[in-house]
Amino acid sequence: MSNISSNHRTNQLENRWYSYKVKEMDYFEYLFQGITLRDKDVLEIGAGSGAISELLVKHGASKVVALEPEAAGSDYKGVSFRRLKNRANKYENINALNQAFQDFVIKDQFDLVVLHNSINHLNENLVTRIHNDKVAWDRYQNLIDKIFEVTAQQGKVVVCDSARSTFWTPFDISPVSNIEWEKHQNPDLWVSIFRESGFEYIQKDWTPVFGNPIIQLVTGTYLGAFLRAGHFRLLFQR
Repeated sequence: MSNISSNHRTNQLENRWYSYKVKEMDYFEYLFQGITLRDKDVLEIGAGSGAISELLVKHGASKVVALEPEAAGSDYKGVSFRRLKNRANKYENINALNQAFQDFVIKDQFDLVVLHNSINHLNENLVTRIHNDKVAWDRYQNLIDKIFEVTAQQGKVVVCDSARSTFWTPFDISPVSNIEWEKHQNPDLWVSIFRESGFEYIQKDWTPVFGNPIIQLVTGTYLGAFLRAGHFRLLFQR
């Protein structure tokens, strides 16, 4: 009986792990839909624990430079960078750097630049007011100008984040994790600031709940995102 119970528990864990990995791959494919990764040089700004950087390499990227500032962003304890470094050590073509984008010295241009839930962390003090403060806008614009400079001709930029305006924002409630709504901006603002830096705006998507196709269809809309965390994906091209 104990063996049956143990096997059942093992199967449950394996099924949950399989389900998680399937959703992880669905999300990865969503992030990079329509983008060729093979033989591309990639810069990930705010790489966190390195999960996306690792998948980029596994899907053919020739080089990934992964920036994760343990003290300059949301992860002040440096846990993410240690995990990123451990991942990077397994691959010759992942270079993990413990620095903010502001301190990154541009030596090469990249075919793809990824800002996954990090666009608002480039400068958290400024991002709270760039929608109504011209000085803050201009200073943030300088950071986007630097992203333009580091992006190769015809290179792509993927930006993901939560929108400022959601059903939950007026109540200061976060349906997932601990979102500080005042440190986020709506996608249309990011489109404007990237355009001013010279990028071509390609596409906007509202991030769905992956797994069930019907749920994915319903949640991958503005309303579906508005009722959750307002998560979006933007695609730009230089």
